Amino acid sequence: MKGKVSITALTVGLMNLTMLIVPALAQYNVTLRLVGPDEEILCEINMNDVDNMTLAVPEPLYIMIINQWGTDTFIAPVNLTLPTMPPLTLQAISVPPGWTVTFEPLTVPDLNGDYAVDVFDLVEIAGAITVNPGSWDNYNMLLDLNFDLTIDIFDLAKVAKQIEIP
Repeated sequence: MKGKVSITALTVGLMNLTMLIVPALAQYNVTLRLVGPDEEILCEINMNDVDNMTLAVPEPLYIMIINQWGTDTFIAPVNLTLPTMPPLTLQAISVPPGWTVTFEPLTVPDLNGDYAVDVFDLVEIAGAITVNPGSWDNYNMLLDLNFDLTIDIFDLAKVAKQIEIP
């Protein structure tokens, strides 16, 4: 009888350990959206097979999030109504639900993640510059460095100021 109790206790212990480890290893398919007041999707960014993460966003967006909610960490699904005119909603949706995101300010515009601010970051912005203001066809909220809802020369200048020339 004692042997059976030990096996049962071991089984329960392993199940509890599995319950702690599996969520930490979960992979999520995540959609970030910026939605207008008329429910029009202004920007949609899809990320597949990601873990809980820290996401760098333009500094003005980060400041709005902190000022409005007093935190920079959220668990999907979440809808954050931004204090903009008109009001916009930042949505984070994950499959399965439960993806945790911590926003941080993008203070150095290394947009392609190569650990350097260089001409390739300029190309990222230049490729997204809006020819027709008000058009959302090519809009990427993560490239709108001053978060004025237009990717333009001002965003390009923010990158250009940070380029290190050897």
